[in-house]
Amino acid sequence: MQKEKRLIWGRQYRSFIDAFVLDKKFFMSYLYDIVFYFLIILSFIFWGSLLKGKAEALAGIDYSSVFLGSQQQMDASLNVLQSFLVYLLSSLIVLILVMVLIFTVFKGMIWTSLMGEKRNLRYFKNLFFANALFYIPFILLLTFLLFKDMGIIAGIVFLFVMHFNALSIYYISSGKGFRSGLGNAFKSGVNVHRFILFYALFGALFFILDLFFGLVRENFTSNLYSGTVILLILVFFLCIVRNGFIKLVEKIK
Repeated sequence: MQKEKRLIWGRQYRSFIDAFVLDKKFFMSYLYDIVFYFLIILSFIFWGSLLKGKAEALAGIDYSSVFLGSQQQMDASLNVLQSFLVYLLSSLIVLILVMVLIFTVFKGMIWTSLMGEKRNLRYFKNLFFANALFYIPFILLLTFLLFKDMGIIAGIVFLFVMHFNALSIYYISSGKGFRSGLGNAFKSGVNVHRFILFYALFGALFFILDLFFGLVRENFTSNLYSGTVILLILVFFLCIVRNGFIKLVEKIK
């Protein structure tokens, strides 16, 4: 029993150390990740500009007419509000699907490259549906929890989603199909003790990194410059975590 525990902790510690062994594939994955986050940010900016243009129609509404005006004024105001709400929800759904598609393409290229696996259209199809299965319900649940001021629960949900989604990406990228990939992900993922030290070590490292981010914010006069530097360093850190995570799963699968 003690020998098995030492083996489990040893695998996690060794994977943490091995995460910092960086090669050409790692740096290529870092560049792909930079492009990925750039496209995600652009998607949000574009969506925000569309909403801003659509929201200008709301500025012309006399909201008192909704309750005190004539039936015709009330109907006109409610139609504008209803139109904006439908546009907001439909555009949000499109945005989520676009983000999942971008995530699937770039993460699929990165994971298969790091793992030395081949990729084809069927692989990306399986990965897209797996990501959609994780992220669409998660985003809706996260939005609900944040509106209810349940930030701690939202954070726990976020960590579990990241944990199981990373495992599903690993197994699907290793050649498993959609069902078997998800099955292996949940089978491995429920054994959280096989990952807890690995996560704790990187959590401690992130705490130190966050202190450094505070210094960056203080020493850059522009939020754009400080935000860019923090993003580049954070993405590099996440790439290292992924590098170690792949090596850990290879040891325990």
